[in-house]
Order: sequence, then structure tokens, then C-alpha cells
Amino acid sequence: MVVKDLLLIPSTKSDAVELFAAIAASRKELLPFMLWAQTTLTLADEEEFLAYAEKKMATRELFIWTIKVAGVAVGQIDLHEIVWEEKAARLGYWLATSVQGHGYVHQALRQVLSIAFQQLGLSKLEIIADQKNIASQRVAQRAAFTLAEVVEEYLFSAGVFFPAEFFQLTKEDWEKEQQKKSS
Repeated sequence: MVVKDLLLIPSTKSDAVELFAAIAASRKELLPFMLWAQTTLTLADEEEFLAYAEKKMATRELFIWTIKVAGVAVGQIDLHEIVWEEKAARLGYWLATSVQGHGYVHQALRQVLSIAFQQLGLSKLEIIADQKNIASQRVAQRAAFTLAEVVEEYLFSAGVFFPAEFFQLTKEDWEKEQQKKSS
């Protein structure tokens, strides 16, 4: 499925105002699953993060894209914890509450998978989802990630550990899925 009006662009400081507005409007829904939502409290916080991200992108330690819908920044998707020697990385994503449920994250994820496997030469990707974050788990499963492991005490917030589900996708499995879709 191709989602109309979706654009994926490398994140820059110029996205800060719109991204911060999306974070502020979605903070209540982001807080249980995104620890950074607790500390991104001002526009200056978001600008600081984006400046950091730009530096990390320049050294290929992070790839982060802004998800734009109808020209407005509504979320982000990234490759982080990249281990080039193992050709592996973790994926993360978030989307403004107001635009969830329309396939935007799935479409952005499809684009990032293509970049990761075809352009960057990665061989394995992982998504870690809070066990209560059913929407994130569904995004992973819909993109052919398989549940590899459940760790009971992995995520930590407000003095409490939470279980996490680890989803994985290899380049080989991704290529098989691409062949199925083109058949």
C-alpha cells in the first residue's frame, strides 16, 4: 500500500518546530513508551536533539528521518545502535497521535527497510517494543519482523522495569517477502 502525501526526509533542525508541536500534542500517548518524551519539554530540547542527530548522521552512527504527511512533520523513524561490523541496527519510530492508524509508519518503515538493506548494506534489523505497545508490535509484524525474544525486565521507566519484545528481520527474509509481493 502506498500512502498518499507521505514524504520521508533526513531530519534536520529545520524540522524542530513541527516535530515539537507533534510531540507536545501527543505527549500523553508517547510517555508510556518513549522515554525521551519525558525530557523533550521545550522547543530548545528538540532543537538540541536534532543538532545531536545531525552530528551522528554525519558519522553514520545514526540515520533518522522525519515523516511528513501533506508537507507537515508528524513523526520520525530511525536506525540506531548501528554495528557496522555485524551489519546490524535497531529501528525506532513514533508518530503523532492525530495521524495514527493510516499506515504512515508502515509506509515509512518499508522505505527505511529498502534503504537499510539495499543502500546501507545492513543484514539484520531489530525493533524493541514495550510489551504493552500493541501498535508498535503490529507495525513490526506487518513488515515481516518475527518475534525473537521477550525480556521480562528490559525497559526502565519511573523506577520500574517493563517487559520488552524483540523483533528481528534479516535481509534474506526481507528479500523473500519482496519476492512474494512481486509474484
